[in-house]
Amino acid sequence: MTNKTVPAFSLARHISQHKAALVATLETVIDQQQFVGGRYVEQFQAALATYLGVSSVISCNSGTDALWMALAALQLPPQAIVLTTPFSFIASSSEIVAHQAHPVFIDIKADTFTIDPDVLEQWLIDNAVIHNKKTLHKQTGFPVVGIVTVDLFGQCSDYLRIKEIADQWHLWIVEDCAQAIGATLDNKKAGTFGTIGTFSFYPTKNLGAFGDAGCCVTDDPALAATLFKLRNHGRHGTYAYESLGINSRMDGLQAAILCQQLP
Repeated sequence: MTNKTVPAFSLARHISQHKAALVATLETVIDQQQFVGGRYVEQFQAALATYLGVSSVISCNSGTDALWMALAALQLPPQAIVLTTPFSFIASSSEIVAHQAHPVFIDIKADTFTIDPDVLEQWLIDNAVIHNKKTLHKQTGFPVVGIVTVDLFGQCSDYLRIKEIADQWHLWIVEDCAQAIGATLDNKKAGTFGTIGTFSFYPTKNLGAFGDAGCCVTDDPALAATLFKLRNHGRHGTYAYESLGINSRMDGLQAAILCQQLP
């Protein structure tokens, strides 16, 4: 018997099939010296917006940054409560903590490993109250403001139920769909169910760059404008800084790779 090691993850076959086109694209970026921003970033944002059927794609440096930006754009206040799933990469909850807010974990469905709407609804009934169209935690008085859902293994969370619950309790939804680009539910694509959708293009994802990259997507023009500023130091125009932000611009090399990978 011959022992053979099968790697848990390998891009070798994919790269061998597409290497010539990928290298040619990277050479174009190098020749044009558009290493931050540039036409490939704009091209990728436009192509992904068309593919998802959304009005705005805001590219950034990683899926983690996308989550941070989404919560910042929604003005997540300190001490607020955000309901999310424990079955995810740490960024789904760590970026809530990064805003000095509290993640509360809602258990998952046994068949999909996504957040369980029944448990979500019951937690709100048991622990929250609506006052003046705002949801408050009964014990602490902290505001309960939103839900961070996580789409897993190429499947969407149960948004038909989750959106009903969110609307009833006046909550926004941030959809972490890093593992589900291309998935559909009720003829809508993953990333389009929340107030903001967030994507990671880490190389292990089914749409992967050759390094860190991510984006936010939204149909809300005001949120889109805020997200564009947040990813670039709060900047609007040339050296016009209107708010605090972060340095999370997608680089031209990753955007060029993603333009090749998306089709």
